[in-house]
Formats: sequence, structure tokens, C-alpha cells
Amino acid sequence: MTNDQQVYLPFFDTPTRVLPSLPSKEVLERVQLEKYRLDCLVRTGSVPFEDVRRGAEPPDFEVMCAESWRRLDCVALTIKQKRLAEALFTKLIEKVAIAGEDRPLEHLAGTQVAMWFGHGSQLPPRATDHSTVTEIVDSLVQVEVDREGIAKLTADIAAHGFPEKFPSGFTVVDTQRFGFQVTPVDSWQPSNALSEQLGFDLSLSYTLAITDIYSELQRLVSGHDNGKIDELLVVVGGPNRDGICFPAEHLFGPWLRENPVEPLTAQHISRVTAHVWLSGDVLDLPLRNL
Repeated sequence: MTNDQQVYLPFFDTPTRVLPSLPSKEVLERVQLEKYRLDCLVRTGSVPFEDVRRGAEPPDFEVMCAESWRRLDCVALTIKQKRLAEALFTKLIEKVAIAGEDRPLEHLAGTQVAMWFGHGSQLPPRATDHSTVTEIVDSLVQVEVDREGIAKLTADIAAHGFPEKFPSGFTVVDTQRFGFQVTPVDSWQPSNALSEQLGFDLSLSYTLAITDIYSELQRLVSGHDNGKIDELLVVVGGPNRDGICFPAEHLFGPWLRENPVEPLTAQHISRVTAHVWLSGDVLDLPLRNL
């Protein structure tokens, strides 16, 4: 795939706590490094380096590999536009939860509601957009959840692919503002405090181009290519300092493997490794030295 080809990646995500809040950036970096070492040990039977010590910032760390010290920085692969969309959506849904407290939403119990704006390509509106909040609540109240019908539709999709048109009641779409799809979940458990309050999950469906991910990777490499870093460890789908991760971001790993573009470029960095937090997968990303 060339850089001018656009492969669009639709997904939905629910912020999930996987760690307690961490006291500092340095602690987060050490957690990232040790998780990488552990996953390498589990998969290969050996660790990627024998010893580690704190670096001079930069680098974050100095690691012992084959009896020589190498300088390593840890970075997180995050797409700013996606994180902005998630932040706006969280604030919006908090307002939806408040506005829906006295409305009948019990029919959505134990479901996953994936919501999108502008076919999944637009940012959610701000929480101060009261008309949209009201319209979302009204639509959630009115949607019919035919659990048996949805189960049959899901089986049909698995066997024959998506239908040209979804049956009425399975999906609510307003092409001018928003849309959502309701999916019952077997043995549903709340993923966060908001879903526990609502009794169902409300997740944002958002679309990215694969080139957005590669552009961010190149930005990270270029930003650390200062002659003081030998290796860059890119954490994919890992938690932030608040201990919150966005699980769907672990899909960046398979996408990077299955949709190669031109190699990343650097003058000084000699290795870029992607570590997928949830799966433990480790990918050596193609790199061309200038």
C-alpha cells in the first residue's frame, strides 16, 4: 500500500481501567518497559535485554543487549483526533446519562450501543449541545431491541455478510447528526462507572485512515531521532497515567502488520519496536536509515 492510498478503519471503543492511577511519567514508562520484557519472556523464553537502568532523559532507559548498553525511549501510539473524539464523547454521554435518569431505558440493559457521528468520520458535538443530548436520549428510549431477531441477524451476517439495509429497530440513523446500533451482549458486565450507571455500554464508533497511524508513527520517530536514542519502544493500546486504556487501539497492531506502507525513516534510531499491550504481540517496524 502506498502513502496516498487510504484504508479506512472503523471501530468502537470503551475507555477501560486496567491499572490504578500512576504517580508519575517515569513510573508509567517503567511499567511499559517491564510489560514489554514480560511479554517477550512469555513468548520467546528470553528477555530482550539483560539489564536496565534509568537514562538521562533522554533516553528514558539504558538497556544491556549483547554486552553493550543501548539507549531506549518509550512512547505511546495515540491518535490525537481519536482521543479528542473520545474525550468529547465521554462528556456528551455523561450528559446523556443525567438527562436519561427519569426516562425508560431498561430495554437496553446488557447491550452494547455503538454510536457514530457523520458516518463515523465527524467529532461528537460538545456536551453543551443540549438539543443533540435530548435527541440521543429520545432515540435510545424509542429504539426497539428485538433480541431474538438480532441474534438471527448476527448469525446471518456471519454466514452471508452485511445486508444492504438493516431491518427497522436494529439501527437508528440520522445522517445529519448521529446514528447508533444496539447489540445484546451475553453475560454483560459493566466496563466502567458510566456503563454501570446506565446498565449498558455506550461506545464511540470512529473511523481512521491507516495513513493517519503511519503519520503519527513517523512523527514519533522524528521527534526522538536526536542522536541520543538508539531504540524506540512504541506502546500500542496501553494505559495512560490514569490507568485508562482504549482497548480497540490494540487493533493498530494487526493493521500495522497487514497494511505495510513505506518504511519509517530516521538518521540515528536503528530500531523501532511496537508492543501491543493487550495481546502482548511484538512487531519490529520497517525502518530505513537516511
